[in-house]
Amino acid sequence: MALGTLPPSMERYRTAIRIGQVVAGMGLLAFWLWALLVQPDPGGKPFGVDAYPYWSVPLADPYSGPEAGLPGAYLYSPAFLHAITPLRMLPWEWFIGIWIAAELVALAWLVTPLGALAVLAFPPIFSEVLIGNVHVFLAVALVLSIRFPAAWLLALLTKPTLGVGMAYHAARGAWRSLAIALGVAAAVVLVSFAIGPDLWFAWVERIRGAEGRGGLAWTVFLAVRLVLAFGLAWYAGWRRRPAYLPLAAYLALPIPWLEGLALLTAVPRLLTADRPATAPAVA
Repeated sequence: MALGTLPPSMERYRTAIRIGQVVAGMGLLAFWLWALLVQPDPGGKPFGVDAYPYWSVPLADPYSGPEAGLPGAYLYSPAFLHAITPLRMLPWEWFIGIWIAAELVALAWLVTPLGALAVLAFPPIFSEVLIGNVHVFLAVALVLSIRFPAAWLLALLTKPTLGVGMAYHAARGAWRSLAIALGVAAAVVLVSFAIGPDLWFAWVERIRGAEGRGGLAWTVFLAVRLVLAFGLAWYAGWRRRPAYLPLAAYLALPIPWLEGLALLTAVPRLLTADRPATAPAVA
């Protein structure tokens, strides 16, 4: 909350809010330092276990590692690796430090610094930050996608099933937004494919293999969730209620880990997004 925009009824609490924000910022910094000092090397341990393959998998063969759901598995597209190449060139300690710091900044933006400290008390959010997945960044992308549809790129390159959420734009008849989202993604994929076409074929085979090992029951479970997610995203666009998008995104996750609930941190900002313009008062 920007202190310059406090409602009149809150002016008396301006100093308290300022102090609270400073304390919250110091708390988030302390969390970041603590996370780095507790277990700086994953080595099969929980800390940074999801972020570690982003940094460590060889670009020449990123899909030969562990299977989906196991530590060290990498299942995202080659374009994601291409995009984070500058970060991957850093030592692991720098990589995970920047990654966690970025997640904390994203949380503070989504729910305010005080809110970030509060949601970190919720085990799935706490775990999400410590293991270094992308759900918090996806929550930011959901918020940005309302005004900047190109933000769907992150979901399409990491967890492409979340793309059903673009039904939000279709339900609103926002075909230009839908075209931008798909066009930007297509352009990035084409560039990445030109860099390493074999990687894309290997990725498709990896995803198909993961689905096959899940069996028919898992495939049906995913299909049902995707239908529900599509319907919820469509309803959100039809009723102009984007706050439903994070729930639709969670339903659409390939594997709905509890850490995926971090997507719901997008709800506060989406509650005030995409509101119809207020009609001017008639004199």
